[in-house]
Amino acid sequence: MHVAQGLLRRPAMAALAAALSTVLPLPVAALNEGAGRSWEQPTAADPSFFASIETRSADLTPVAKWRAVLDRYTSDRTGACPAGTVCPERAWPERAWSELVAALRPLAPTAQLQRVTAALNATAYVTDRANWGVSDYWQTPAEFIGRGGDCEDFAIAKYLALREAGWTAEDLRIAVVTDERRDVAHAVLIASHAGKALVLDNLNDDVIEARAVHHYRPVFSVSETAWWWHRPAPVRHAGGATPASR
Repeated sequence: MHVAQGLLRRPAMAALAAALSTVLPLPVAALNEGAGRSWEQPTAADPSFFASIETRSADLTPVAKWRAVLDRYTSDRTGACPAGTVCPERAWPERAWSELVAALRPLAPTAQLQRVTAALNATAYVTDRANWGVSDYWQTPAEFIGRGGDCEDFAIAKYLALREAGWTAEDLRIAVVTDERRDVAHAVLIASHAGKALVLDNLNDDVIEARAVHHYRPVFSVSETAWWWHRPAPVRHAGGATPASR
């Protein structure tokens, strides 16, 4: 990838937009028409996960569904039912969510990761088409607990549960990947702890290091403060050399 003065060239932005649109509906025009102005120089991931190189942007405009679910979650957490009334459709999911967060807070970080994975992986897997009649919808935790959800809903709920339990946004990312075993788009949570990138996956009840996972090819990852475009890291040959660019 050619980079000039820290900005991706227009053909690269077009390629990025096309790649993203295959895994998540995004405002592709925004990428092609200049949302990439905030792209930074590509760097090796720190910590690296899934053998990728990443490019960071603080402009969250292209990830509209992520921004929308964060806004709805904030509204749900700060809103209240009218005085003297009960919101029965929200009571059980929100109570279950609050109980999970309360159970996580006193635990050590590794125990938090294990607990949140076990608790939320027990939620039913339901496609967005079956749940909402649309191809892609990112749910709040209460919606997810109440209705079940698909892979990104598991990852979102884990992200927000850990944030509520004291984790920083810098240590958590939702990663959209290509699962090369199944040839499908997938989403997982990446948690950085003690210098390791750890994978929380609705397909696996174990929390494992990203370096042990070889069938996920990351496309992009996102937190509350930025998002990252991922490309495969150059393959190093014996002696540490990389193939010459062509």
